[in-house]
Amino acid sequence: MKYDAIIKIVQSNKAIYLFILPAMAIILPLRIFSNGTEKQSVLAFIEGKSKEIKG
Repeated sequence: MKYDAIIKIVQSNKAIYLFILPAMAIILPLRIFSNGTEKQSVLAFIEGKSKEIKG
């Protein structure tokens, strides 16, 4: 996945949605993370990469 394709990141109580189009998202169910720290680390990494590219 190219990080510059992410236009919006949304969190719910069940998943993280990485929107690549207004009506299309990559869904990361929260159950894939072993704990909240891991979830926050992955989210921070993705946000950092997408901001780094978009500047």
